Amino acid sequence: MRKHKTATIITAVAIIAVLGAAVGASAMMYRNQNLRQQAAGCIALGTAPLGTLTDEEKASLVYMVEEEKLAHDVYKALAGTWKSGVFEQIANSELRHMGSVSMLLDRYGVADPTEGAKEGTFINKDLKALYDKLVAEGKASLAAAYKVGATIEDLDIADLGKALKVVKNEEVARVYENLLIGSENHMNAFYTQLKAQGGEYAPQYMGDDLFGQIIEGKAGRIADGQRGMMGGRMISGLYGQGRGSNCINANCNCK
Repeated sequence: MRKHKTATIITAVAIIAVLGAAVGASAMMYRNQNLRQQAAGCIALGTAPLGTLTDEEKASLVYMVEEEKLAHDVYKALAGTWKSGVFEQIANSELRHMGSVSMLLDRYGVADPTEGAKEGTFINKDLKALYDKLVAEGKASLAAAYKVGATIEDLDIADLGKALKVVKNEEVARVYENLLIGSENHMNAFYTQLKAQGGEYAPQYMGDDLFGQIIEGKAGRIADGQRGMMGGRMISGLYGQGRGSNCINANCNCK
């Protein structure tokens, strides 16, 4: 009788543990889906796609959604190590950035490499290697972690700037412009935290002039006021009005 009761208790504990893990995984999945879906409130797209995408634009979106995932996954890993609210908050923002790009991939019928992907996994091998490298570096110290954050935003800003020079589709350009403004804000935040730790950062990917504007708080104003016209192409107001470039209501948090 005692053996039967003990076995029953062990079985019950095992079931509770499995259910707990399942609930935890479901909660995390719901959280991620919910945050990514918030991008829909920040991008009021038209009723139909604007034309088609070139192969270059499709490849750009596929790469960019994984680069945004890189930022999110690294920040989540470092948030767990250092319990820093900065990493947690910016990771949530990166999830919304992923959602913005994912919406475009779905809208134009392009397979999304981040769909169902676990944290730390990437189709792009270079991004996977960079993830492993940056997480390892960021665990050395809090200052090193903030420097990793600045490095990621530096790369993101440079890649978005290059992409905006070749993208012709107005919807893709508008989303990239919004991501660029967000990345500039993130760079400023990480640089501020790094300086508070006694550290310093020199740009590795973007130009020195742009970096100077960002840390002085000038780049965002330039972006909001002038980035609607890129290469002589005026971007029409497809995304509504509100706080930030793409927001359609006062409560929208696009950054």
